[in-house]
Amino acid sequence: MRFLNSPAYRRTLILALLIAVLALSAIFSLRGHAIADLKRALKKVQAQQEKLIEEDRHLKENFARKDDLRYIEYLARRELGLLRAGEEKYILMERGP
Repeated sequence: MRFLNSPAYRRTLILALLIAVLALSAIFSLRGHAIADLKRALKKVQAQQEKLIEEDRHLKENFARKDDLRYIEYLARRELGLLRAGEEKYILMERGP
């Protein structure tokens, strides 16, 4: 029992407790950084998910219009520059200096 009251034992015990506290604080600090990184990654994935949901909604709307002849004609005119029979297309160009 005398050993438990010795200054060397107390120093060793305090040093061991200090090392344990430092180790635990380092572990919790690293965990905190890992959790923060995961939260940032989650926000990024959620933003991507929202974009994909919006794109999916847009694609579904366009697919639903696949049989709408007026929409198909609109796309043919806008995207491909097609004309109806008898129509003429004029392209205005600026003259150089």
